[in-house]
Amino acid sequence: MAANLLFSEDQIKGIREKFSTFDTDKNGTISCRFLIEALMTVGGYLKQTRDRDWDSGLDEIINKFQSDRKFEGEETIEFSEFLTMVAEQTTNTTRLSQYYAAFAAADKNGDRVLSADELHKALSTADPPMTKEDIDALFNKADLNKDGKINMYEFILAIKASFEDDK
Repeated sequence: MAANLLFSEDQIKGIREKFSTFDTDKNGTISCRFLIEALMTVGGYLKQTRDRDWDSGLDEIINKFQSDRKFEGEETIEFSEFLTMVAEQTTNTTRLSQYYAAFAAADKNGDRVLSADELHKALSTADPPMTKEDIDALFNKADLNKDGKINMYEFILAIKASFEDDK
């Protein structure tokens, strides 16, 4: 899941702490009936526009989630799903800066392209970590020109596509 690349470790830790306050049985999930409250606790990350008030933005998130998951009132949501929902709702400007920051953090040698090794190191230590197989698949899908490296453009397209795949 690419959402973990779009937030710093401190941001993910803060979002996880807020998520955990709603994980009453400490099994790593929260009941969907607490979803609105949980999203409100991380409201600073959510998209707010001048055209709509914040509550209607929450309604949009919940409606999308319900239609994607065939929501039943007692279902649960895992942290990775919650983080994806939060990431999807960041503003475009914020998201673009997050893409650049995530790319720069993964580009350890500063050559402005990501090798397979750099992507593995970034995603295998992310929270939650991705499996080697998922990272390999992401790298192969992202490397559009098949040069063995991912440039910024390919990286952004891969991140956006991963959000579509998570739906």
